[in-house]
Amino acid sequence: MRITPQQLLEGHRQYEDREKRDAMYKVATRLVSESWRNPSTVPEALGVLLLVWNAAHFRHGPLDFDALENCIRANQEVLNEYEKRNILTYSKN
Repeated sequence: MRITPQQLLEGHRQYEDREKRDAMYKVATRLVSESWRNPSTVPEALGVLLLVWNAAHFRHGPLDFDALENCIRANQEVLNEYEKRNILTYSKN
């Protein structure tokens, strides 16, 4: 099933209408945005976002911030390219 840009926008609007944790997401994503160019602080900001976004995941153990920082450092250039793109520019190819 293909999702049109209009369907994506409508789903986003419905999500915003129903989601009660919106303030936490806004703060967490701002932390990620503000620390984006510093691989030593991105894991902390991303950890906050992940804890808010999917707390159930961490029942299997804590987030390994050192491993996350190493991954970010190793992939910073690729991540920077993704940051510049709009989600609507992605395709299956």
